[in-house]
Amino acid sequence: MDIIELGVTLKAARLAKGISQVDLCQSTLLSRSTLSAFENGRIAELGIGKILQLCSVLGLRLTIEHELPRPTLMQLVKERAGKPLPFAPGRKRAPRRAKPLPEQQ
Repeated sequence: MDIIELGVTLKAARLAKGISQVDLCQSTLLSRSTLSAFENGRIAELGIGKILQLCSVLGLRLTIEHELPRPTLMQLVKERAGKPLPFAPGRKRAPRRAKPLPEQQ
């Protein structure tokens, strides 16, 4: 999860609880403009202390997990083995219809 997803998630939690930005800001001592920027992905950084405060007021818990490694190309090829590709090479497609030209006057 990145900072933008975190902001969107906290915004959804705030709205679900019926808490206004003003009320949340009073509880956390954040400015409304900072909270708005965070919720709408217009802020690159917000300190962990502030994020934890927001989570606490909203009844959320921030957890850290190990990120799963992305599969390699070979792993993906093995996983797809025997399954047809959505646009396999050589597959015949229906011919496209040409759009009629506008009549010239």
